[in-house]
Amino acid sequence: MKAKIVCALMICHAVRYVSAAENDLQFNPAFLNGESGNIADLSWVNAGSALPPGEYNINVYINKNYAFTGNVEFSVDKDAAQEDAQPCVTPQQIAALSIDSRLAAEELLPLTRQCYFLNHAFPGASFDFDQKTLTLNLSLPQSYMRNLPRGYVSPESWEAGIPAAWLNYVVNGANNEYRGDKRTRARQLFVSLNSGVNLGAWRLRDYTTWTKDANTLNHVQTWLQRDIPALGAQAYAGETYTSAQVFDSVGLRGLALKTDDNMLPASLNGYAPEVRGIARSSATVTVQQNGNTIYQTSVPAGEFMLKDLYPTSSGGDLQVTIEESDGSKTQYTVPFASVPNLVRSGQIKYALGAGKLRAVGGQNTPTFAQGELFFGWEYGLTFYGGAQLAERYSGLALGVGQNLGRFGAYSVDVTHARSVLADDRPYSGDSVRLRYSKRLNDIGTRFNFYSLRYSTQGFYTLSDTAYRGMTGGTAKQVTGADGAVTTSYENLYNLHMSRKAKNQLLLSQPMGRFGSLSLSWDRQTYWRTANRTQSMQFAWNAMVRNVSVGVSVQRSTSLYDSHKDNIVAMSLSRAVRQPAAGYPGAFYHHPCGLNGRHRQRGRQRLRPRTGEPVL
Repeated sequence: MKAKIVCALMICHAVRYVSAAENDLQFNPAFLNGESGNIADLSWVNAGSALPPGEYNINVYINKNYAFTGNVEFSVDKDAAQEDAQPCVTPQQIAALSIDSRLAAEELLPLTRQCYFLNHAFPGASFDFDQKTLTLNLSLPQSYMRNLPRGYVSPESWEAGIPAAWLNYVVNGANNEYRGDKRTRARQLFVSLNSGVNLGAWRLRDYTTWTKDANTLNHVQTWLQRDIPALGAQAYAGETYTSAQVFDSVGLRGLALKTDDNMLPASLNGYAPEVRGIARSSATVTVQQNGNTIYQTSVPAGEFMLKDLYPTSSGGDLQVTIEESDGSKTQYTVPFASVPNLVRSGQIKYALGAGKLRAVGGQNTPTFAQGELFFGWEYGLTFYGGAQLAERYSGLALGVGQNLGRFGAYSVDVTHARSVLADDRPYSGDSVRLRYSKRLNDIGTRFNFYSLRYSTQGFYTLSDTAYRGMTGGTAKQVTGADGAVTTSYENLYNLHMSRKAKNQLLLSQPMGRFGSLSLSWDRQTYWRTANRTQSMQFAWNAMVRNVSVGVSVQRSTSLYDSHKDNIVAMSLSRAVRQPAAGYPGAFYHHPCGLNGRHRQRGRQRLRPRTGEPVL
């Protein structure tokens, strides 16, 4: 259809110049018949008009910026001196053009098929139509334009996309062989399936994993979502996670509504943490969040860093397990929290959710509702707060954050909570949280400090309230590749030892040709026990000629088993030859390391029995 229009326009454009030279020249209309056989009306040609009136599917630009592609009506303005057809835009198209309709000269708005001539409504407006490319270029004084951020695209121009179904999968396997007193082998296999269906504005998503050890599909979550452009938000129904910007993120089976930063222009607009660690041998690294395995991969001996995580929520600490080729395991936690809660001046962000709590091991599924609100103010200030309500729990939080310019950014909030735990006793407490972020641009240092301190013993979270007992967890006997039997603990908790203070420090420093340094430190203390959870990692990486050199140190302490894991590792790798175009190159990698475990006596420990809850 478009080809016919272009062809007709070219013929008419050529005829126009002939008619301009000889105004009395008439054309035989029988040469141009319509599809129905009717003789075409050429009065608009004889009148000298460049474009016949009608509706055209064209690309529209305003002030040299793309606006939209759609059908635009061209009509002859009877009140104008010229007889050419002009674009006549609808109120919806005026909005898509980012024109402030409140500034229109209303008394000059001639109504023609529910559309408006821009030069009448907005004096000074002009247009240029390129018939060859079917492109309409509109020019309008800037005073009539809405003050929109760079990169803004009107929601009227958004498209839902075509119907589609897709499946992303990850398969990771490892075959470990141990030669000691006896020769043993262990095989591992992990599969993750991330699938979806798009139909109009609706999106159906599912995330499922499978491991060889469990030999069963682990359904992580399934949900339905769609855009709500008028609210700048996404609506969800199904299994999702609550926002983690004010309260700890928990699994939700129900309904949720959250503002979506992806609907903002690029100039106004995520975050996922990097997981670092050290493997003593060829190992399998597993990452869990909220009790679900979200990532698994194989790494060689030495330091590793994972950047391509797929977190199932915007917060919630990541539990990392490194399983060595001999079956031994090292576990530690990577805190996952965003930088200070700041939004731009005048912006409002919110997150609402209601439904059933998705239980982790040993939990009930109470009905609850949660809401969070952020409001950007002047002077770089952001005020925010939230509430959580359930049958046996209520929490209220208020906070403020500010961008301090060259001094960094901070946010601080206070949360008051009332809860009834599994012992049916009421508890009440408060917590104060401070976040700080700073980047020293002159030397490239990136400094993030995060501290969360529970000031009273009576402070508990919604997730704590859902546990069916005051203590719990499961201990399982695991046989390693060397045949040794060890005890593995899962979902351990002890509500008598409520969290007291949490401190986190992250530092990174580029050193130019001398490589880069990174330091991370995380420490969590608890009431009624001297035990604590602590993890510290230090790494240096550099390129020395064609050799990549890495030195790493890691030290971690467990809450329920008072020992310290210490690991020091060094790795060297270099290319054996430069790869030719289209062919892989060969690399030589040599790791070496020193590791050990130091057990301290005299500390409180939990001793769960195999296959039974911790008492």
